[in-house]
Amino acid sequence: MRRPDGEVTAATPGKLSSVKFAASAMQRRDQLCGGATMVHVPVLRALNIDGYGLFPGFDGHTVHLDQHLTVVLGANGIGKSTLVLTIFRLLTGPADIPAFLGTEPLGTASLAVHDLPRHHRKSLAHRVLDARQASAKLTFDVGASTFSVARSIDDLSLVEASCDGTTIEGELALREALAQATEVGSFSDFILLLRYISFYREDRRSLLWDQNAQRQVLRPLFLSPHDANEWVRRERDILKLDSERRNLSAAANRVDKRLSNDQARTSTVAEVAVALQVARQRHDELTGEAEAASIELAELDRRKREAQLAVMQAEEQLQQRRTALQSDQSRSIAQLLPGADATLRYLLARLGSDDSCTLCGGGGRVASGNRSSAGRAKRLWSVREFDTTRQRRIIAAAHRPHRTRSRSRPQPSAGRRSPRRRQKPGGRVCGPGLHHCGCATPTRRH
Repeated sequence: MRRPDGEVTAATPGKLSSVKFAASAMQRRDQLCGGATMVHVPVLRALNIDGYGLFPGFDGHTVHLDQHLTVVLGANGIGKSTLVLTIFRLLTGPADIPAFLGTEPLGTASLAVHDLPRHHRKSLAHRVLDARQASAKLTFDVGASTFSVARSIDDLSLVEASCDGTTIEGELALREALAQATEVGSFSDFILLLRYISFYREDRRSLLWDQNAQRQVLRPLFLSPHDANEWVRRERDILKLDSERRNLSAAANRVDKRLSNDQARTSTVAEVAVALQVARQRHDELTGEAEAASIELAELDRRKREAQLAVMQAEEQLQQRRTALQSDQSRSIAQLLPGADATLRYLLARLGSDDSCTLCGGGGRVASGNRSSAGRAKRLWSVREFDTTRQRRIIAAAHRPHRTRSRSRPQPSAGRRSPRRRQKPGGRVCGPGLHHCGCATPTRRH
């Protein structure tokens, strides 16, 4: 609040702050502005709040503020900060500078005014159960003009506004009138003065370590509205150019990085080209070797098929010769033994063809190993010595059961006679001279 003696004061719970402009500072501003009047801040005259549950004593009653210092006292939680916030929002309405709502440094932030988000517009209404019918009205002076502003506490919407008895239609017209009466360049400068000159709220940003923010606050105080607006315009142009410079720098860095990557890829491509050439040469060599191996494999396959065909032809010729040999043997036996019966001819043919004994089932073996074809032929012609009577004896011996000796017979000890053991019938014995399988004794078992 501003008193007539030029002292500006603000009150919050437990805190008092005052800013007093020295005469030399005002004179300096007048010199810079060519003798222009000073900046005016709002001076509160009267406050009326209706239907707001946190301040029931205000209903139907208007609090008039005199020209002296006003202090609000009370315990925690009774609404001192809410009262200050209500007065502040009656002046600003549902608008603010986004830089004050975040953590971005004020000196580099844009000072453009934006509408408050919904949760900020409802900050007063959320403190009570029902604020749909609540409203507040503030009467204040700005320089030589007297304003009266009434707003809904529910959403901070404008109910009515007037300046020196003249009605103001709409939020934008009210903002323009406040900026002109304050003699600042824009409504954003009006909000800046309210936050750092007229009010000292709990969310007030510190200016001690932010030189750019200090310049932003001092700009509307010591410059004319035209110069202040020109300052803001050029500052925005500088920030825009700086942003473009940083964007171009980032783009240049990306291009440099891409160029470096392309150069690395180029060297890599050269190495890959050399490796590819070596691989192609090796591929050609392996292809030639594979073709030679395919030709050789085809030749080996042809030889294999020819060998298989030769083996099949040889087997066929061998089978034909075996068949012819068996036929010759059968005819020879029939010529040599015209009186032999079918069984004897079969036995002799079997012995001559596969060198096996039909009686014992064993192959004819001599002491020196397998018989030769010459030995078989010699034995085959020795059949002439057989007579008919002996043939019958051979056949009878082949079908007569007989006793056999044990293969493993224990040796009798010295001076003791081994008892004779009875042999069980079951095997057949081939006597000497009965057939030509190579048996030497009548006791050998086949």
